[in-house]
Amino acid sequence: MVHFFVFHLLLPIYVRTPYVFDNIGAMDKRFREGQKVTIISLLFNIFLAAGKGVVGVLGRSQALTADAVDSVSDVIATLFVLISLRISGKPKDPEHPYGHYKAEPIAAGIVGLIITAAAIAVIVTAILTIIRGDHTEPALITLYVAIAVIVIKEGLYRYVSRIGKKINSIAVMATASDHRKDALSAIATVIGITGARLGVLVLDPLAAIVVAFFILRIGFFVSFQSASELLDISPPKKIIEKIKKITLSINGIEHVADIRARKTGPYLIVDIKIEIDSQMSVADSHHSAGLVKREVMRQMSDVSDVMVHVNPHIAHD
Repeated sequence: MVHFFVFHLLLPIYVRTPYVFDNIGAMDKRFREGQKVTIISLLFNIFLAAGKGVVGVLGRSQALTADAVDSVSDVIATLFVLISLRISGKPKDPEHPYGHYKAEPIAAGIVGLIITAAAIAVIVTAILTIIRGDHTEPALITLYVAIAVIVIKEGLYRYVSRIGKKINSIAVMATASDHRKDALSAIATVIGITGARLGVLVLDPLAAIVVAFFILRIGFFVSFQSASELLDISPPKKIIEKIKKITLSINGIEHVADIRARKTGPYLIVDIKIEIDSQMSVADSHHSAGLVKREVMRQMSDVSDVMVHVNPHIAHD
């Protein structure tokens, strides 16, 4: 049943990438890798949420029980990422001429907000625990479970972040950050449980507060990256310089007046203003513009579209 659910309902991707050259297979593979790693994260989060919840309640550990609640939020966040990958994999249509790739930074922003909310919840719960003084000594099994969570979540972080960087997906990288957040939370849980079993009961909530601030930092970083993409932040200067170099290598291009690029999902959409010999025919001008588009997309696999505006060349100081 699980095999059918994963490989027949979740993994299939119906993608027909509308790009030129040999990028179709690569784009299709990207979405498959993204969904596969997200599904793996989802299954682990469900398993850990259930395991930490049962052991936390039976083992009388408030820290581990709170960690289980956090894992439930991880399940919700991972579902958002999974949905965003399905949406971003859809081909262009008349209503979305630039594709659906903005779904990924939107999902990343949601994940960032969930991480931030989880950190705030941990802080509030810990402060209330200190004020009330309702501490209990947790069972030894809760410590073993918390240590296991650190190992599992750090392993997931390294695996998911490697895939996220490979396919250049901000949504998958947000999932990786969420795994790192969980590993940090589990460290606080281990410290708290250990302290409680040694008699220093207040160490549990204090450790949780310290780590929660690290979690807040991760949530802010993920949200900031998401907002930057949604606001069409320009790529690094070296990317612009590379586009300019490719453009000027085309015969007939006298000058590059302006280059603008914006990120949409893992890809770039580029606008270039070029200047050519004013005596060149319209047909030749059109041909030169086509060469610019072809070469930029051929040499830069992360560029999905290039709009070239042609002007007559004028003298520049």
